Amino acid sequence: MLLLGPALQGVAKRFPHQAAEAQGWGFLASDLKTWPQVLPWLVQHTQGQTWLEQALRPPQARFRVQGLDWQAGDPRVMGILNLTPDSFYDGGRYQEPLAWQTQAKKLVAEGVAILDLGAESTRPGAKPVSAEEQWQRIEPVLRWIRQELGVPVSVDTRLVAVAAKALAAGAQVINDVSGLSAGKEMIELVARHQAGYVLMHSQGTPETMQQAPHYGNALQEVLEFLQKGRDRCLAWGLTQEQIVLDPGIGFGKALVHNLDLLRFGSAFTQLGSLVMLGSSNKSLFGQALGLAPEARQPASLATQVLGLPQGVSLFRVHEVAPVAQALAMTKLYL
Repeated sequence: MLLLGPALQGVAKRFPHQAAEAQGWGFLASDLKTWPQVLPWLVQHTQGQTWLEQALRPPQARFRVQGLDWQAGDPRVMGILNLTPDSFYDGGRYQEPLAWQTQAKKLVAEGVAILDLGAESTRPGAKPVSAEEQWQRIEPVLRWIRQELGVPVSVDTRLVAVAAKALAAGAQVINDVSGLSAGKEMIELVARHQAGYVLMHSQGTPETMQQAPHYGNALQEVLEFLQKGRDRCLAWGLTQEQIVLDPGIGFGKALVHNLDLLRFGSAFTQLGSLVMLGSSNKSLFGQALGLAPEARQPASLATQVLGLPQGVSLFRVHEVAPVAQALAMTKLYL
C-alpha cells in the first residue's frame, strides 16, 4: 500500500470487487514492477473516472527556502564542485583557487541553479575526512561564491560541525548523503537556519557500501526509508518544502538495484517533496556498458532525460550545459 498510499486505499474501498480480483493491493509491496500493467486495468475497471486520475496524480511538490522557490515539473540543475583530492570523477582538479574559481564561473554561466560543494569523497571505499579538514577546503570557496557570484550554495557533508559552519557562512542547503546518520541534531540545525535538506538513501557507509549490497525489493525498501526519514525530519522541525528526496543511486546498490530505482523513479514523487537524481558519471555505467568515468557523460544524460518525465526536478551533475539543454528540450515534449 505504500507506493500510492491513500489513493490506492480509496480505490480499493470504492471498488472492492475489482480489488479482490487483483488479489488486493498488497502485491505492490512484493512486486512493484507490475504497477505499469496494473494502471490501465485499474482505469478500465473503474470506467476511467476523472477522480481516479486525479487521485493517482503525484502531489505538486515545492522546495522553498531562503529565497529559493522551485516547483516540481520545472527542472533545475545542481552543479558539482568537488574540492577533494580523491573523488572518483574529478578529484584533485579544483583544489587551487584559480581552478575552483574558473570552474564555478563556468557552471554558473552554463545555467546552474545551485552549486554543491563537496570536501569529502563519498566514492566506494573512501575514508572519512575530519570536520576540520572539510571546513578548510570549503570555507574559502563558499565565502568567495557567495560574495562574487551570488549563486545559491549547497554543502555536501555528513557532519553536523561542518553543516553548522556552512550554514552560518551562507549555505542554503545541506546535502547529506548519510541518510540521517547524524539524526535529530542535524535536522534541528537546518531547521534553525530555515535552510534546505537533501535526504538521501544509503546502505552502509562509503567505506563499506559496495561490498555486498542486498535488498529483498530495492524500490520498496528505499521508498519506505525515505518516507520514514521524511516523517522524522517533519517531526524534528522541517517543513515539507525544506526537504529534497534522493534515492541514492550508487550508494549501497548493485546494478540491478540502481536500474530499478531509475526505472520507477516516479514512485518517489508520491512522498510530496522534490526528488533529486544524482546519477552523473556513476559506476553503474561502467558496470552496464564498460565505460571509464571520463566516457560516461552521454549515458548519464540518458538517465537524466528519462528522469524528467518520471517526476525528477533536481539533477546533480558534473557537466551542466549538456544536461540543462537536454532537460529544456525534453520539457518541450512533455
